Amino acid sequence: MTVPAPDLVQRAFGDAALNRLWLADITGLPTWRGVLYLAVVLDACSRKVIGRGMADHLRAELVVTALQMALWNRRLDAIVVHHSAR
Repeated sequence: MTVPAPDLVQRAFGDAALNRLWLADITGLPTWRGVLYLAVVLDACSRKVIGRGMADHLRAELVVTALQMALWNRRLDAIVVHHSAR
C-alpha cells in the first residue's frame, strides 16, 4: 500500500503570489463515444488553467501532459507546491 504524500497546503488554497501553489484534478466527461478524462493544473492565485490534458484513459501520461503544459506556460523561477487530492 502506498503512503500518501503530506498535505503541505493544509486546505489553505488562497495563496497570494503567482506560481507558488498549483492545484490539480482529473474528471471524467461522458460522451456518446465513451468517457473522456480531463486533467487540469490551475494556479491558486490567478485561478487560471495553466495546463491540461485529455484522453480516453487514466494512465500517467494524461497527468504528465497537463503538468508539462503548465511548466511550459509558466517557466518557473521559484519552488512551487503541486497539490492534488491524492
